Amino acid sequence: MKITVVTGPFLSVPPAPCGAVERVWRDLSGEFAKHGHDVTLISRAHRKLPAGRTDEGLNVHPIKGSRSGRSMPLNLVKDFFYGLRVALAIRKSDVIVTNTFCLPMILGVIRRGAGPVHVHVARMPKRQMNLYVWSGVKQFSALSTAVAVEIEKESPQAKALTTVISNPIRTGVFKPPSTRRDSHRRQIIYTGRIHPEKGLGTLVKAATVLKKEFPDLALRLIGPWEVEDGGGGQSYVDKLKSYAVPGLLEFREAIYDREALRDALYEGDIYCYPSVAERGETFGVAPLEALGTGLPTIVSNLACFRDFIIDGESGLVFDHRCADPVKALADALRRVISDEPFADRLAKSGARTAATFTIEHVAEIYEKKFSELLVRNESMKERSRNTA
Repeated sequence: MKITVVTGPFLSVPPAPCGAVERVWRDLSGEFAKHGHDVTLISRAHRKLPAGRTDEGLNVHPIKGSRSGRSMPLNLVKDFFYGLRVALAIRKSDVIVTNTFCLPMILGVIRRGAGPVHVHVARMPKRQMNLYVWSGVKQFSALSTAVAVEIEKESPQAKALTTVISNPIRTGVFKPPSTRRDSHRRQIIYTGRIHPEKGLGTLVKAATVLKKEFPDLALRLIGPWEVEDGGGGQSYVDKLKSYAVPGLLEFREAIYDREALRDALYEGDIYCYPSVAERGETFGVAPLEALGTGLPTIVSNLACFRDFIIDGESGLVFDHRCADPVKALADALRRVISDEPFADRLAKSGARTAATFTIEHVAEIYEKKFSELLVRNESMKERSRNTA
């Protein structure tokens, strides 16, 4: 098959700085190419992303993008013009896969003949699903069951075309360490954007409460904080620092290399992802990677995490919507710190769960869906010729 994958305008793909979705589609695109497909990956241009053919046979085509800002309307304008540039450059394909907002509609208007479109719904829909159906999109993948529910609310017609396909992780990289971790369980790790919607204020406050009980407790936040990289900016970093007692909080820059990220997770004893983004979180690659490394993992009570975390079995869930979320999170952290057998059970169960989310398996699911889309598209063309 000729497969074209298009990621968004604001972040590039590895080896350039990127987000979880961009990393996943770089991995999947490479896997499709290894399976013998003719694959082109279109991504935001970056000085660290060379154009051309990779070792696994993937064609990388950088396109000029933009920096994300705080204004959603302005970001949509940037997405629209990025979509126009992509639509003019895109080749005719058997399937075009994208998670951009405007491109499916642009292709439906000016490049309908470029190929059938598969929309990867990587964020909670924002009233665009019926527009996609109107634009001629024939297939959708929802990142989680929670996203599929929202798609159905917006468009029953789109729901009928939707399959839930979870994100994979590099299970050969994110696996438990060969040597046993120290049993003190005092280093808490978070990886992801340093942004208010990630609930980090609650985490810092909860860790500050526990610091009185466990003087050697430490909290490390790893990720981008600059606004253009999706962070909350220097003012938010300063606010988090104001919540913490001395000796507790450490910030580290984002880590885009997977092996280096795994090694950073190996330095931790507990992983916490306390997101409060009710409509922003759609799956949770970061906590899944942490599970893979054998870290006992705590998450907030968002529906998107239920596809891989069962409370008290493969992870621990705290109620971020309760009257006192700081206490709820502190209680969850205290349980993992104080109950070593329980923490070990969480870690082992979580690692077993994460090991099933392989790139190879998820790539095969997508390839099957693409084949179905190709057959359906050819059938529609045949019917159209017969009625002409």
